[in-house]
Amino acid sequence: MKHFTTLIIGVFILGIPALSATPDRMFYRLVAETNTTITGLTSNGTLTWTNAANTISYSIEATSDLGNLSTSYWGIIEYGLVTNLIMTTKVPNLESPFPPTNSSVFVPAGNFLMGDSYNSDAYLYDVPSHPVRTSAYFMDPTEVSRKKWEDVVGWATNNGYVFENAATATDTNFPISTVSWYDCVKWCNARSQKEGYSPVYFTDDSLATVYKEGTNDLASSCVHWSGNGYRLPTEAEWEKAARGGLVQNYYPWTSPGKTNESIYVDPTNANYEASGIMDSTIVASYPPNTFGLFDMAGNVSEWCWDWSDSYSPSYSSDPKGPASGTSRVARGGSYSSDFNGLRCSARDQAWTPSYTDPHLGFRCVRSCP
Repeated sequence: MKHFTTLIIGVFILGIPALSATPDRMFYRLVAETNTTITGLTSNGTLTWTNAANTISYSIEATSDLGNLSTSYWGIIEYGLVTNLIMTTKVPNLESPFPPTNSSVFVPAGNFLMGDSYNSDAYLYDVPSHPVRTSAYFMDPTEVSRKKWEDVVGWATNNGYVFENAATATDTNFPISTVSWYDCVKWCNARSQKEGYSPVYFTDDSLATVYKEGTNDLASSCVHWSGNGYRLPTEAEWEKAARGGLVQNYYPWTSPGKTNESIYVDPTNANYEASGIMDSTIVASYPPNTFGLFDMAGNVSEWCWDWSDSYSPSYSSDPKGPASGTSRVARGGSYSSDFNGLRCSARDQAWTPSYTDPHLGFRCVRSCP
């Protein structure tokens, strides 16, 4: 099995000609499916890099604020498939600080080992571990905030959308919660249309009627999986993103090996039971994982697409879970979870799609075109 690796290759600084709205310098990094190395950056902005293999997915990302490596937002300036062992790309002279805080995070295609390899306790239903491959996709760096939720809902309710519940959050930049799976899916469609993308969820197999109202238990055939719009991540996509390319770690940060996993987590890592807060916190209050994703452990749990079921140990590509069920899975743990519930592989208690709870929110992904 090919091992999935993410590399953030030595930060390169490009001086930008003096412009009043232009940052003094830019930082670039490469994220790829296998070994990739930046070999040069010229004064006119030509980046050269080498690759271990062809046909791997990659992204080139930039930021104008390196911060402390835990608060920087990285934005995608190019992504695609490697076509040569030596690649060049032209990085832009950006006219404003980059990227904006709503930039998506690129997760390259590749294999990873899904599930828990270390535990076999009967109460865990994230065993056995099994190899999975996902296509490349984009993911929101944070959980959907109240501000983002309300911006989309304001547009949606004037364009034929009907939501079943009044979602809540502590304040503007806190994660939205008490939101049902049905409303999350409809909100994804509304966000897609509001931002000029194609909706993904439909009420029929022919993908003719956009899902805007009601409580429909959508089948996988009602989803335009290759579309460019927003959707909930599958369980496999969520766990791969949480791991950040780290191989079989317990948590979204370095935490390897078979031992008492509680030694790897403390209140500086995430908002969870031992933090003593017992409520959600502003999104991105804690360090991101190596992909640049925040709160993949704790804060609020996050709805996924999949119906709940036991794992199959066999290899699969872009799995979407069982065809039917009674409960959808949530991932990531919340502010009331113990250390065990923060594991990358931990499958939160599954809930009926109409369930709402202050501990339960979501974030979006988009398939790469």
